[in-house]
Amino acid sequence: MALSGYTKNFEAVENYTVTQLRRYFERLVEYMEERYGS
Repeated sequence: MALSGYTKNFEAVENYTVTQLRRYFERLVEYMEERYGS
């Protein structure tokens, strides 16, 4: 069915987005620690 294919694709996109956001926040935290950390 087209709907299940769409849902599967959406999940893949969602997972990719979550991964990218997590990576971005990790980099941001590292940058902040480097700049303001002890």
